[in-house]
Amino acid sequence: MVTHAVDKHPEEVMPGVLRTVLSYGEKLMLTENFLKEGSQVPAHAHPHEQITYVVRGTVKFTLSGKEFVLAAGECCLIPGNEPHGVEALSDCVLLDAFSPPREDFLQK
Repeated sequence: MVTHAVDKHPEEVMPGVLRTVLSYGEKLMLTENFLKEGSQVPAHAHPHEQITYVVRGTVKFTLSGKEFVLAAGECCLIPGNEPHGVEALSDCVLLDAFSPPREDFLQK
């Protein structure tokens, strides 16, 4: 699967949070996320392993009740079923990789 810039269609999934599914296969998915400063993704959990890479900006993560800040060039691994949430401390671009793919992201 090849995704060109003109093929990207960001979807607002909550106020201030846009998500684009860039590519996916049987075992892996990559998404691009734009978060406006102050926007939040509430604490949640899912069975998928997740790696988040901060392309631009600064975010505060809560992972299993512990808080930490990530800036551009930094990343974290979120094990499956671990409660986590995020708050954008500035306008941000994040890449999220999921294994297996998030089928709920593909449903329209």
